Amino acid sequence: WLDGPAGSHTHLLLRDMFERHGLSPRIVMQNDDQANLDALVRAGAGCALLREEAALAGAASNDFIVWGQARVDAMLGFILPYERASEPALVALSSIIQTIWKPRAPLASGQL
Repeated sequence: WLDGPAGSHTHLLLRDMFERHGLSPRIVMQNDDQANLDALVRAGAGCALLREEAALAGAASNDFIVWGQARVDAMLGFILPYERASEPALVALSSIIQTIWKPRAPLASGQL
């Protein structure tokens, strides 16, 4: 398996996917660039968790195969420092993100 660096979302998702079945992946390489993972899969270096649109595009062009039984849902979040939340650029960015995403309730201070 091609894995992300320890602590990355790719690494955590891959580990969780295997651990649910009492297994651990055999890692052949770690890489922190999602675009590189796609290229490494195309080159035959190993299997990887890819974004759905990249996986489907690669399968459509016969560059690789998508294993239909493996699917991982990931949560995307946006975090900004509370003390900088009123800065105009961050207010604008936050507004755009809220327009695009359906945000969940924010976490309380000190909560993970």
